[in-house]
Amino acid sequence: MRASDSLQPTGSGPDGLDPRLRDALFAAALNDIPSAIVAANTDRRIILVNRAFSAMFGYAVQEAIGRKSIILYESEAKFEAIGQERYQLAASANREPYVVNYRRKNGDVFPGETIGVPLHDADGKLLGFVAIIRDITDRFRAEAALKESEERNRLILEAAAEGIYGLDAQGNAIFVNPAGARMLGYAVEELLGCNAHETVHHSFPDGAPYASADCPAMQAMNSGEPVSVTDEVFWRKDGRPFWVEYATTPIVKANEIVGAVTTFQDVTERKKLHLALERLHSVTSSRRLNFGEKIRAILRLGVEHFDLAFGIVAHVENDVYTVRHCISPDGGLRPGQQFALGETYCVHTLEAGGPLGFHHAGASAIAAHPCYRAFGLEAYIGAPLLVDGVRYGTLNFSRPKPLGHPFDNSDLELVRLFAEWVGNEIARQRDIEELAAAQEELKRLAGTDELTDVANRRQVELLAGHEVERARRQRADMAVFVLDADHFKRVNDDHGHEAGDQVLRVIAQLAKAQLRSVDVFGRLGGEEFVGVLPDTPADVAAEVADRIREAIAEEIIPVASDGLSITVSIGVAGLLSTDETFREVLNRADRALYAAKGAGRNRVIHHDHMNE
Repeated sequence: MRASDSLQPTGSGPDGLDPRLRDALFAAALNDIPSAIVAANTDRRIILVNRAFSAMFGYAVQEAIGRKSIILYESEAKFEAIGQERYQLAASANREPYVVNYRRKNGDVFPGETIGVPLHDADGKLLGFVAIIRDITDRFRAEAALKESEERNRLILEAAAEGIYGLDAQGNAIFVNPAGARMLGYAVEELLGCNAHETVHHSFPDGAPYASADCPAMQAMNSGEPVSVTDEVFWRKDGRPFWVEYATTPIVKANEIVGAVTTFQDVTERKKLHLALERLHSVTSSRRLNFGEKIRAILRLGVEHFDLAFGIVAHVENDVYTVRHCISPDGGLRPGQQFALGETYCVHTLEAGGPLGFHHAGASAIAAHPCYRAFGLEAYIGAPLLVDGVRYGTLNFSRPKPLGHPFDNSDLELVRLFAEWVGNEIARQRDIEELAAAQEELKRLAGTDELTDVANRRQVELLAGHEVERARRQRADMAVFVLDADHFKRVNDDHGHEAGDQVLRVIAQLAKAQLRSVDVFGRLGGEEFVGVLPDTPADVAAEVADRIREAIAEEIIPVASDGLSITVSIGVAGLLSTDETFREVLNRADRALYAAKGAGRNRVIHHDHMNE
């Protein structure tokens, strides 16, 4: 199709479309184009523009129509030069873009990347020209800034703390600043001319080969799009990797990528902090580790992260420092050992009321401290331990050799987080012990269902009330499930009430076998049971409930000649921040149970997944 076909005047045409519909479609398509469209006749008067033209040049459509296109050019000389070139364009098939300086209505001059298209009628007669214009001011500014900054870059390379290197189009280093060379362990001259990827980026952190085609920096050079990477390593001359954060920006000249600039910084310490926090979360959220194992895991994590030898959780009461949990390299430090608080560095930590650390006690005023004289501990970092908002003691790490660097703010913040988590674990353990004691006391007071040997309704509601209060106080997770035997009436009708009783006992035994000692499980009445799972999100509780359902469905209960199978339906709900009583979360679990019954039984339904 000739360009003129898309600009034919309004009227009946060979396409059979209503002229108004055709004009509307044409206008809509034209105005959807983001580039400016300008059509001019052979007298160079403007006959058609789109909305993008108005936005780019500042002229309203009716303001531009009929005027000579000289109003769009930077100068009359440029207007005349383009006028000569357009006839050469009409005679050739060349449609390559060219750059012209245009002028907006407000007088501003800007560069426009332009494609010129001649318009012919059906007989090949030249009717005019269409120009498709894209404002490339930003690109020109970037190129100008690059040229202006070349000298400045040469000067700042010497002073920059970040590593910086430049690459040619083949990925070879053409400049490296001193900071980058130091980080990589090379002299500047050793890196010039070397392929950067093969020299410093050749392998993944585990040592596996890193193909150049997969390298984000090389991909940036191929695509022309800058990249930023936050989780990779560079390799030093001595073969040691270090974590880096780097950005690669392609260098473009005359629409051609001629190289790239990469800036990088060593983020090893930040990465270590991130990994430590991930490990801390993994430890504290684990359902496999008991209280003592969690505390020891946190102590090991601190010892490894801070590169120290001793890790201690100490209880302080009446100025007596008692070791509760500890890690020591020779096993010489044991839980239960006591010291006068004033003879430990922790006295300063408690006086400060926050994290405290020093890396070389012997070279500071701390050298006069009794702890230094008695134990020679050079490096120390610690933080106060609070349990339910009340001072418990300290979490601290130390070693007899000085560290090669001071502790920074991230170290102090991390030990504070460690102490906060240890305090939470101690508080949680206290709650668990109190809950266990309460369970025993309630059992002694006949809080057990006689038939199933699980908690009765009164005991469940009492324990669950305590759990709701604790979860609200600590902003912890808690979930509840309600379980009901499917078609239980048939069991009683077909096999008698003794068989029904045996079914309930088996259900209770199988359910309890899937639960932890800290979980509360009891019988609400009839064939309905309830479970309360502290420190458990509702999604996890749903998985536990499904294991219970499967265990019951697979069990053959010996109450008939061939045994009896039964299924259960379970509804699950999690404690909400707005819940004030156990009854609120129980009601949601109950609604989920009825949804499970209505959906065909023998299933678990999570209240949050219901469409209420």
